[in-house]
Amino acid sequence: MSKFLAVLEVIVVRGVILLVGVWLASSPITGWQIENLPHLFNSHTLFIIVPLMWLALTRRDFKTYGITFQNLSGDLKTAMSAFLPVAIGGAVLGFVSYTRWDGALIMSLIQIGVLVFVARALSTRPDPKSGYLTVVLSLVLFSAYGTLTSVLPDLTTALIRFIFYLFFVGFGEELLNRGYILTRLNQAFGCPYQFYGVAWGWGAILSAAFFGLSHLLNGWNIQTGEFTPFWWWAVWTFFGAFVFTYIREKSNSIIPAAIVHGLPQALLALFISTI
Repeated sequence: MSKFLAVLEVIVVRGVILLVGVWLASSPITGWQIENLPHLFNSHTLFIIVPLMWLALTRRDFKTYGITFQNLSGDLKTAMSAFLPVAIGGAVLGFVSYTRWDGALIMSLIQIGVLVFVARALSTRPDPKSGYLTVVLSLVLFSAYGTLTSVLPDLTTALIRFIFYLFFVGFGEELLNRGYILTRLNQAFGCPYQFYGVAWGWGAILSAAFFGLSHLLNGWNIQTGEFTPFWWWAVWTFFGAFVFTYIREKSNSIIPAAIVHGLPQALLALFISTI
């Protein structure tokens, strides 16, 4: 019964986010964002607000759900130790049709490989040097490319896009999926298995499924009502979820996973206006 209630709770919270998002789609707030901002912030803002409100209303310990800022230096070290393989895996998106079956197959295999590399890096002695070097090289290469191809966004747009990807995408999606959903399901299903020193169970699989299915909805234009389900996008992001799950469980915090999730796109968005 506890397992059913946990899944039902997660579905209800996810449903509230969806329904409020649909309601906001026709609001003046959305119209203002379309006219003035490079991204819509509605969904990812709800990814942050709704889980936090639910945890507060049910008087749950935020730290248990990985929402803690007590070890920021350690979290940054963990994130940078895992950053290089994740960034390489993300870079492949620019070269494959990840909404098609063949691109999804390639990305799924890559995500499995990234998981192994990340797990090996974090299960030994984490070394953040490769991550810091990757960030520096990214800044140099992206700025050079943006300048040479004349796709540099203006400063205000660049900063808004950086904040969107790092905080709203990175932190927002990790708070919802690996903070609230993963932890709640782990509490109900337990973690009887081990992978490179991290306990896991059905919670990891089910939360990955929720994460994948959320990307299926990326083909839904709430403003027009048009819907093209991205099944293959859902498939490979299911596998990608395990990378962030491992980082979150290894660190007992969502912060490293949030950094690794959002920073690659945030760096790209600083200098390239076409993404």
